Amino acid sequence: MVKLDLRTPRGILALIGITFLAAVGLAIFAVTQRPWFEKFVRETYLPASEATMRIGRGLAESPAGVEAVKRLSAEDRGALFEAWVQDSASWPPSAPAVMTTADPGFYLGRAWRTWLCGSEEQKLRAMAFLEFSRCPEAVDLLQRACEQAKSRHADSLETAARLALARCHQGREPKGTQHQ
Repeated sequence: MVKLDLRTPRGILALIGITFLAAVGLAIFAVTQRPWFEKFVRETYLPASEATMRIGRGLAESPAGVEAVKRLSAEDRGALFEAWVQDSASWPPSAPAVMTTADPGFYLGRAWRTWLCGSEEQKLRAMAFLEFSRCPEAVDLLQRACEQAKSRHADSLETAARLALARCHQGREPKGTQHQ
C-alpha cells in the first residue's frame, strides 16, 4: 500500500489535483443543472395588505399620487411594487408611471430584479411595469431583457420584450390588457 504524505511535494500536488478535479466536477454539475438551481432563486412576495392595495388603486397620474408614493417608507414602496406585480388588473394603468416618477431608481431596480429572479409570469409583469412606467431608462432595461431572453432561448419572453419595446418606441399608450 502506498502511503501519501501531504507534506511532500508529491502529496501537495496530489491534493491540488484532487481539489481541481472536484472543482471541475462541481462546475459541470452547476452548468448542466441550471433549472434545478434557478428554482431556489425566485422572487417571493408576501400577500398584499388591503392598505397597500388601496394606495395602489388610488394612484392616479397627478402630483398627489406622486407625493403619496414619496411619503412611503422603502419597505412600503417595495410592498407597493409587489402588490402591483401580484394584482395590477385593478390598478389604474398610470400606476407604474406614478411610482417611477416618485422614485425611479428604486422601482426600475425592483422591476429589473424581478426580471432577473422572477418566474416567467413575474418577468412578463416586470416588462409590463417597465413599459407602463414611460421612463426612458426603462427602455434600456427592456432592451437588455430582450437580449437576455434571446441568449437564453426564451422565445416567449423575447417576443414580449420586443412588443413592449415597439410600443415604447412608438410612444403609444400600452394596451390595458398587457398589465393584467
